[in-house]
Amino acid sequence: MHKLIFIMLSLMIPCTVGAKDDYRKANTAWKTEFTVDTHVNVKSANRLGAKHIRLIRETYELAETKFLKFWLLEHDECKFIPLEVRIVESEEELNSRLYFPGEDVYADKPEEGTEIIFGRYYKLTNKLYIVPPYTSQYYWRKNFAHETIHYFFDECGIKFFSGEKEHKVIERFLLKYKRFFY
Repeated sequence: MHKLIFIMLSLMIPCTVGAKDDYRKANTAWKTEFTVDTHVNVKSANRLGAKHIRLIRETYELAETKFLKFWLLEHDECKFIPLEVRIVESEEELNSRLYFPGEDVYADKPEEGTEIIFGRYYKLTNKLYIVPPYTSQYYWRKNFAHETIHYFFDECGIKFFSGEKEHKVIERFLLKYKRFFY
């Protein structure tokens, strides 16, 4: 019996390690910290002005409202474990193997047209990394909404058979609400 439990645990542990972030190696001293919602805290490596803080709050609240409406869910149907949004200094950090070992980076598949990564969401640690709102303003709302939707799927128990399918559904959602996020 003990042997069976040991085997089951040894099979589960590698699966739970999953995606890894080592952003603590960046020695980031957070210059801006604020709360968006009761369950969302934002930390930024750069100073953010009132305009950018408002943009972050509006985008999150809009994404949450539209997501719940799209999936016909009530707010209390999702568990909403606290999310920590970390705004890094630049997109180079999100594409760095130093801070995100084992993750896809821009240089992995340039022949396939892999885009530069503007955000990453980690389910196990409930952390979302995103570029500052002033680096890619035109697409920033879309990228931030995209990453928060991954969080909403996890918190509301919506599962997909593959990450590719999940991304297609997210893109369809963002296109439906294009006027808000593009």
